[in-house]
Amino acid sequence: MEYNQVNNDTKRLFLGIPLSEKVLCHTVSFIANQKEMQGIRWIPKENFHVTACFIGNVITDQTDNLIQMTKNAISHCDQFCLIFRKFCLMPEKRPYMVWAQFDINENFNKLVADIHKAAGVKFNKNKPSIPHVTLARFKDPGLSKKITTDLNKNIPDMIVKEVVLYESVLKPTGAEYKKLFRFRL
Repeated sequence: MEYNQVNNDTKRLFLGIPLSEKVLCHTVSFIANQKEMQGIRWIPKENFHVTACFIGNVITDQTDNLIQMTKNAISHCDQFCLIFRKFCLMPEKRPYMVWAQFDINENFNKLVADIHKAAGVKFNKNKPSIPHVTLARFKDPGLSKKITTDLNKNIPDMIVKEVVLYESVLKPTGAEYKKLFRFRL
């Protein structure tokens, strides 16, 4: 497939796992406790997902082929559970993001590797993927001392039942995600 050609005949695509309603509710509550802080760009809840594979720009005519290859690659994958670990600041040394992080999971890593292979995207098998949701970004390093990440109690685990092919449309107000196809596990 031909990727990374930016023109009117391309779509910026990625594959992600949508959040369960319970995890989404807890995440929204966490954010509500932080909302008053200035200088943080919170991601809209409609965009919350666990990224499985960022593909990039795909020629529109190749989308159906990508869907079929992904369908074939994950047809053997069963549903699995992601266990919530914590809300955290990342990267640890010089944070500029807020994450909802799940435990590293063998089933997730296999799914991610299979999706990368199907999409023709390079994947480092030696480094396990950390399932997470990016909740916010900020530039001021001083803000990391003000963000409360100790609200990690009673977050439910999440059964992964599907993977979604999203189109990311970049707008001046931020990215807008459109669901193009759902792959059931």
